[in-house]
Amino acid sequence: MGKFNQMTIIDPDLLPDAMAEFVPSRPQIGGQPTSIVWRTGLGPVKIVNAGFTDQSRTELVIVLADGKRYKCLSATFGGGSMPHQLVEAVKLVQASGQLVELCVALNPVSRRAAPNYFCGFRLAGSKTDADLISL
Repeated sequence: MGKFNQMTIIDPDLLPDAMAEFVPSRPQIGGQPTSIVWRTGLGPVKIVNAGFTDQSRTELVIVLADGKRYKCLSATFGGGSMPHQLVEAVKLVQASGQLVELCVALNPVSRRAAPNYFCGFRLAGSKTDADLISL
């Protein structure tokens, strides 16, 4: 690991895959349990920036290399604060430049995924939760 212009460069081979992924096990929308699907139509993406929209830290936004933005709400995980593991995983993949595949929670009524949202990700090519359907 080295530093360049105050940016930490992390060798992706040194990261445990489990730390660089976050796949929610019990997502919710509107307080109702739901399932997730992979946004495979996007293909592997690179997270180049991320942050919270306000001090409540209930909405996390990621910016992809192509400029597209996706947001995640803490309500998807039961409310309160954003899961620490998700925030740390975003930091790791952003710093390492690893490609990821995003997942999104399905609306429990319409069974559709809202555009421009995500609730987790796995490393590109990973088989984490491979049994889930894809969009």
